[in-house]
Amino acid sequence: MKNFDKICVTAIVVVFGLASCSQEAIKTIEGESVTVYFGATADIAATKATLTTNDEAVFNSAWEANDRISVNYTTPAGESAVVSAEWTGESFKTTIPAGHGNWSYQAYYPVSVENSDVDFGGTRTQYGNNYNSAYDIMTCERFNVSGADAGKNADGSNVVFKMNRQTAITYFHISEGPADEAIVSAKIRIEGGNIAASTAGLKDFTFAPKADLSEITMTFPEQAPKASDFQLWFNVLPTKYTKITLEVETATRTLNISRSGAGEYVAANLYKVVKSIPADKWVAKVPAKFKVAAPADNADIKLDYNPQNLAFEWEAAEAQTYKAVFSLAENLSSPVELELNNTGKAELSHKQLDEVMEKLGVKAYHSAKIYWAVRASNAAGGETISKVRSMRVQRIMAFTDPRDGEVYRVMRLVNKYGEETIWMADNLRATKYSDGTPVAEGSYRFSVPAADADDYHKEWCRLRGAYYNWDAVVRDTDAAAAGKQVQGIAPDGWHIATQDDWTFLINNQPNNSQPAKYMRSSMYWDKSVEALGCDNSCGLNIVAAGYIWTITVASHPINVETTNAYFWTPALSNDGGAFVYEFRNGDNVIPTWSAPKERGYSVRCVLNN
Repeated sequence: MKNFDKICVTAIVVVFGLASCSQEAIKTIEGESVTVYFGATADIAATKATLTTNDEAVFNSAWEANDRISVNYTTPAGESAVVSAEWTGESFKTTIPAGHGNWSYQAYYPVSVENSDVDFGGTRTQYGNNYNSAYDIMTCERFNVSGADAGKNADGSNVVFKMNRQTAITYFHISEGPADEAIVSAKIRIEGGNIAASTAGLKDFTFAPKADLSEITMTFPEQAPKASDFQLWFNVLPTKYTKITLEVETATRTLNISRSGAGEYVAANLYKVVKSIPADKWVAKVPAKFKVAAPADNADIKLDYNPQNLAFEWEAAEAQTYKAVFSLAENLSSPVELELNNTGKAELSHKQLDEVMEKLGVKAYHSAKIYWAVRASNAAGGETISKVRSMRVQRIMAFTDPRDGEVYRVMRLVNKYGEETIWMADNLRATKYSDGTPVAEGSYRFSVPAADADDYHKEWCRLRGAYYNWDAVVRDTDAAAAGKQVQGIAPDGWHIATQDDWTFLINNQPNNSQPAKYMRSSMYWDKSVEALGCDNSCGLNIVAAGYIWTITVASHPINVETTNAYFWTPALSNDGGAFVYEFRNGDNVIPTWSAPKERGYSVRCVLNN
C-alpha cells in the first residue's frame, strides 16, 4: 500500500467528572466507603511520516458515554480490590474504601477483571465509519500516592491515570468506489508476523496476548459504510511484517490492495492509508458458491478400450469462464487444468482424461485417486471454485503396436496383496518382429471371413487374430523353462504370456475352479457357451478362435473355431512339445497340456514388470 502515514498516539487522555458506583468489585472491604473521581490523560503528538498522504493526519481519541476502566487499588491498610469506574463526561467515578495514608493504583481499558481474558481475536465489528474502541487496549502501570485520601493526591487533586496504548492502529480511508453498494466485510492480513490473538489475557494488569493470528476480519452488524467512501480502523499488535493486504467486499465486488516490503507496527502509533480507487478497479465477484452435478463424487472411471465421453455438469453464470482442475492432492496443488465451455455442460474424452493422468505422473495402465473441481473466473480477475470432489481413474487405454499401428485392448489385474499384471485383451495380430524382421511365411495364418459375412462375423474373425506355430512365437528360442519371459513375437516391453502369468490370472478370479467364466467374452462363441454364464468381468475378452492342426499345411482348416480357444506359452514340455492353455465349450476350467509345436494357436502378451 502506497501513501503510508503514521501518527504517534501515546495514550494520555485527560478526563474529569462524576460517576456512579461500580458493581464489578471482586473483593469487598469492610468499613466506610467514599465516592472518588479519577482522571485519565493521553497526549497526542504527530511524527513525520516516512510516506506522506493527501489526507489530514488527524486522530480523535475521546472517551464515550458508558466507557469504563478497571481500577486496581491497594488501601493504606494493605487491602486490594478491582473495581470498574464509569465515564460520565468529565471523569471516571467509582466507590472505594475511605482512608488516609499510602495508596497504590493501576488502571486498564477496556474494563476487565484481573487476570481474565479480553477480546482481541481475529473477528471484529465496526459501526459505519466509526472507530470501535473495544479493541483499544490501554494500561497504566502501578504507581503509589503517599499521605493522601482515597482517590486523591497529597495536594487534594484527583488521581490521574496516565494510560499507555498497547496496540497500534491502522486506518484506511478509501474513496471513489462503486456507488450504492455497502461494505459487507473487510480483512487486513499480514505476512511475516501476527496482528491478533486467540487469547489476550490480563496478568497483573499487563496486557499479555498470545500473538498467533495473522489476519483480522471486520464485519458491520449495522450502519455498514458505503463503498464510495469508507473508513476502516484496525487495532493490531505491535509486530514486524513483510507484506500487508487489505481485502474489501461488497455483495458484488471485491477490492484488494497490498504492499510488500519490510514494515512494522509500533504500539501507540497510527498508520494511515488514504487512497482513491475508482469503481472500475474493483473486481466483480464470481458466484460465491456453485454446484457441480456430474460426475458423481468418488466415481470409478475406467479409461478403457471402449471410450465414452465423461460428462461434466455445473451451475453456470453469465460472463464466467470455467476450467476443470485436477490434482493428486485434495488441496489441488500442482494441478492440471482443462478449459470448459460456459454453458454448464461439457464432455471430456477418454483421451483428454488420459492425457491429464499422464501429466499428473500416473503411469500407463495404473490407477490413482484424482481430486478435481470446477473453477470459475471472469474478465476482471475474480474467481471461485466448486467443492472439491474425487474420482478413481484407471488408465487402461488401448495399446497401439508401433510395428503396424494395430490397436489392442488392455486389462489390468491387481490382487489383494497389491501384486499386478497387465495383459493385452486381444489376440496378437503381428506379422513382423520388433526389429522389423517379417515373420516367416507359412508360420502364421489369419481367419478370413466369408464373402457374405455380416459385420458381427467380420469382427469375430478380426478378434481371432493370427494363428502362429511355436517357433514363430518364440523366434528361435531353444527352450524356455516354466515362468521364463520370452519376447519373441511380442512388441518391445511385452512378453509371451507364461505359465506363471496364467497361474496368477486364474488364481485371482472370484472362483479359481471356474476361471474361464470371468475371462470369456459374452459374445463371439457358439450359443452352447451361453449356459456357462460367462460375464468377462476380468476384461480379458477371450473369444472362440479354435486352432489349425498344422500351420504349414495350407489345406488344413481352422478347427473348433466357434467353441474353443488355445494359447501358446514359451515353455517346452518333456515330450518335445510346448504348453498351451485351453478354453473349451463344455466347462469353465482352463486346462494346460503339451501340444505339437507345428500347430497354429493364438498368442496373448503381458507387459514386462
